[in-house]
Amino acid sequence: LSRGKILGRFEAPSDQPAKMIRLWLRHPKGLPIKAVAINRTALRDFAAESGLLPASGTTNFEVEF
Repeated sequence: LSRGKILGRFEAPSDQPAKMIRLWLRHPKGLPIKAVAINRTALRDFAAESGLLPASGTTNFEVEF
């Protein structure tokens, strides 16, 4: 967590494909999530506590608090 953001990369397992991957994130001080981007695309609709990631390939994500 740096400058109010979490940056990450997730690689979905290829040996056991999933239908859906949910990522749960919380700020250590309980701050709400303000913005989410997946593969550099801003999401307009996102849940305050979790997000869905593509179930295949590599996903880069950015969460702003």
